[in-house]
Amino acid sequence: SIIDTNKIAIYFDRMIDTAGSPISIVFNPPLNVTINVQSNPSQGFIATVSPAFDSSIIYSVTVYGVKSCEGYTAGPISFSFVIGFKPEKFDVLITEIMADPWPPVSLPNSEYVELFNKTSKPVNLSGCIITDNTTNGIIENAYLLPGEYAVCVPSSNAPLFTQYGKVISVATFPALNNDGDNISLQCLSLIHISE
Repeated sequence: SIIDTNKIAIYFDRMIDTAGSPISIVFNPPLNVTINVQSNPSQGFIATVSPAFDSSIIYSVTVYGVKSCEGYTAGPISFSFVIGFKPEKFDVLITEIMADPWPPVSLPNSEYVELFNKTSKPVNLSGCIITDNTTNGIIENAYLLPGEYAVCVPSSNAPLFTQYGKVISVATFPALNNDGDNISLQCLSLIHISE
């Protein structure tokens, strides 16, 4: 997870031996990295980088030398992330609403809202709210690349949509009224991004 503009926390699903072998991290594009481990064994570490992360860049990260406390060495572990920009009004559009999915026709039986990033920059939707002015669903750890679409769905139904493209799951998804509703995406101190 991103801590701030020059720190990222990297965690694993089991305890790792941080004293037994050196851990290294390679960023692409390249960044200078310092690794800070709080204890040994540990479930992760914090990497401090310079220069600071650029909100417009998609970073590829590869971690080498991770060894479990049981003695197993993991192969290189790779992932990508982007900080992104907080969207401004009309940067992200609600392009489709499925309020009445029954009977299902070629799609899962679930309500959803389709979002579209119409900008030329990645947008960070973390902390934004999808709402019908009755129920607020907080979006966590989600971004949209330039020109990218995603469906925003209840967390319990997210696996049903992965075959169709990018999915943003929301734990408390607003119930969409079949006879009409006002749906909005709100970010940056509840500025309406799209309705």
